[in-house]
Amino acid sequence: MTTENRTTNDVRHLLTLAKHFKSSLIVAEGYNLFKVLRSPSDEVRLHSRFLGDILNINGLHGLGVKPLKQLFEMLNMTPINDNFNFEMHVEHKNIDLYLVNNMTKQALIIENKIHASDQEQQLLRYYNIAISEGYTDVTILYLTLDGHKPS
Repeated sequence: MTTENRTTNDVRHLLTLAKHFKSSLIVAEGYNLFKVLRSPSDEVRLHSRFLGDILNINGLHGLGVKPLKQLFEMLNMTPINDNFNFEMHVEHKNIDLYLVNNMTKQALIIENKIHASDQEQQLLRYYNIAISEGYTDVTILYLTLDGHKPS
């Protein structure tokens, strides 16, 4: 058996096992992936980095634009000219997640709040940063554990 055939058989075996066990997996209520990985409240070093990669069209996930498109759909937003060529910046000038499209001058700011209080005029400052950088269509998403509004 060649190495290529052995590798193909190993992959098929793993896929068969995955399919077999997938249906029997039960996730406990309140399961928190971030708690498993590091800390349920590590906003900067875990949540923002994770979300930044997921929403990055060039992220390690290999899904391309799909996660970003789904976010836009969930927000009932449409990128200008259906152009999803957004660059992801994590912790840009204290903005947790800063997605910018240089062609359409569209920006999406995501403020990720995990057990932290708002700073004075924080979202307005972030909006003004995007405007000063030349973005004319700026949307801010305030992301919290319980959906509360910014102060």
